[in-house]
Amino acid sequence: MKNYVKGHLCWVIIAGSMILTSACKKNNDQVPNVLVDEYINLNLLEYINLNAINNWVYYNYAGNKGIIIIRISLSEFNAYE
Repeated sequence: MKNYVKGHLCWVIIAGSMILTSACKKNNDQVPNVLVDEYINLNLLEYINLNAINNWVYYNYAGNKGIIIIRISLSEFNAYE
């Protein structure tokens, strides 16, 4: 009888550990590397906000889920994924 209980207990422990390890999901929420080589026309109405310093525009046509473009100075822009 003891061997029967030990055998079942062993299988319960093995099955329980398999269920617990298979239920864990790995966190793959990393932003993939995406090559961005874009030019925008500042004369278009869509980007009129970039004509003033410290304004920004959301550009959703490039990058992983879009790019935020900020005008820092008259000749400098920053872009963030």
